[in-house]
Amino acid sequence: MKGSQKQIKWAEDIKNKKLDGFNEIVNAAKDETAAVVLKKIVDYILNIEKAKFWIDYRDYSEYRIIDALFRGSLLIDGFNNDKKAKFDPATTTVTESWKVIVQDGRGGHYEERKNIVKL
Repeated sequence: MKGSQKQIKWAEDIKNKKLDGFNEIVNAAKDETAAVVLKKIVDYILNIEKAKFWIDYRDYSEYRIIDALFRGSLLIDGFNNDKKAKFDPATTTVTESWKVIVQDGRGGHYEERKNIVKL
C-alpha cells in the first residue's frame, strides 16, 4: 500500500472491513461464469495500492464501488485525481485512463493515456 504510515493503517482497516462485503457479492452470483467475472473484478479492486483510494471510498458500499467501475467513474488514485477505471464485460478488461500535460513549446497540452488490464 502507498501513502503515509497513518494513511496505510487507516486504509488497510477500511479494506479489511469491506472484504466480507465483496466476498458476499461474489458468492451471490447467479451462475459460475458471473462468479468468476465478479471475483476478477473484486481482485482488481482489492489490488488498488493507493491508501487514498480506500480512505476516499470508505463510505461507499461494495456495490457502489463495483458499480463505479462498470460506469467508468472509479477514481483509482482517489477523489483528487482524474485516473479513472472502467470495466468492459465484453473483453473482461479494465481500461485505466488519465490525462497528462505534454510539453509542446507553447506551454503544453493535455493528452489522454490508457492502460488496459486483462482480468
